[in-house]
Amino acid sequence: PLKSNTSEQLPDDVFLESEEYSYISAIKTKPFLILGGFSGTGKSQKVKELAFSTCPRDGVLNVSETSPGNYLLVSVKPNWHDATDITGFRSSVNKNYYVTDFMRFLVKAKQYEEKHVPFFVCLDEMNLAPVEEYFADFLSVIESRKRCADGRIVTDAIVPASVFNDTDYADDFNIFMKLGLETINSDWKADDISALSANEQAQAFVRQDIVEDLLQNGLTIPSNVIIIGTVNMDDTTNSFSRKVIDRAMTFETIVGKFDKDYFGGDVALHYFKNPRKGELFLSDEVRATQMLEENRFVLTDNEQENILNFINNINKDLEGSPFKISYRILNETILLYRSKKRIEEIVKADGGFEDGVVFKTDLNTIFDDILMQKVLPRIEGDYEKCNKCLTKLSIRADENDWKKSLDKIEFMIKRFGNDKSGFTTL
Repeated sequence: PLKSNTSEQLPDDVFLESEEYSYISAIKTKPFLILGGFSGTGKSQKVKELAFSTCPRDGVLNVSETSPGNYLLVSVKPNWHDATDITGFRSSVNKNYYVTDFMRFLVKAKQYEEKHVPFFVCLDEMNLAPVEEYFADFLSVIESRKRCADGRIVTDAIVPASVFNDTDYADDFNIFMKLGLETINSDWKADDISALSANEQAQAFVRQDIVEDLLQNGLTIPSNVIIIGTVNMDDTTNSFSRKVIDRAMTFETIVGKFDKDYFGGDVALHYFKNPRKGELFLSDEVRATQMLEENRFVLTDNEQENILNFINNINKDLEGSPFKISYRILNETILLYRSKKRIEEIVKADGGFEDGVVFKTDLNTIFDDILMQKVLPRIEGDYEKCNKCLTKLSIRADENDWKKSLDKIEFMIKRFGNDKSGFTTL
């Protein structure tokens, strides 16, 4: 690996913009984002920027000049039609298991979970192949997230425990070594571990706790892992089902007017002396009802009524269409509201937001965000299928001053064309 920047060359602090705080708010709500937009708008680069901004200078994660150790780029291929490129597969011929970079990255993240270091997976051009096919296991597991009594966020296994308990692997193969876990003797090879007694094998790894967790629970998604998929919106890619859209927080990257800020400095693809705290990014709640019942967040009667009215009114506008929303979006509306309030607390405790940053935590802004991130991405189809509900949503957005959503809805309606023969999608 390349040597990292010297301390003297590093900038002191991470300066974030309003857009980045919007991403962080969504990540803290649910660690699965989709960044959509045309090619070349900097979607995958943004993920790496966020990784650099949170990477500690521990001499392990910051050894590469080009890619921080808490970042993984997974380039989706058009021929991916099952989960093997994500979660590996058992080879009966070679008597081993094909371990993927994604699996290794999850295990590396587990070693930093208690330190609350965010680990970012950039699923680049994720819709080059059908997401429901190659990423099916993750889509199921992300919905199994649960907050334990001790505050830990846990999931079901994305790779079952049976893979790690298999006793029929070849002697020269050790799945824990393949996953990147360090042995207590750096000279050991896989067959050396196979020759150890059961008691000795139970103490063979520096992070034996992770080995035991894999044996008992399988490979789960660590709470500090954030999946961000990038999507090119063109005719060469696959469209998303509502199953995928429902499980993600969705953004559209837009290239605005270029000005002299372009010449003010390069993008922040470097380390910092004072990286941002993981607490700012990491999701620590899963179910709004559990959070409210256990008094970790309080909604007034008026706030509860406003949230319910928002959800019910959106569904009223979507009546007669296949796009109506469910409890999942009600849950994430409340969690996004709480996430923004919590981020505001954390940032203010650290000295406040950067100059020029606009960060609103009022409910009306949350409703605009949810409409943009969770509702509008669900709506796609022809004039007959979509125009009625889009028109109703447009009126409601105008009445409530949901400016981002209103602009997007008007764009979606224009895509039908004057002859109403067009097809609209986010």
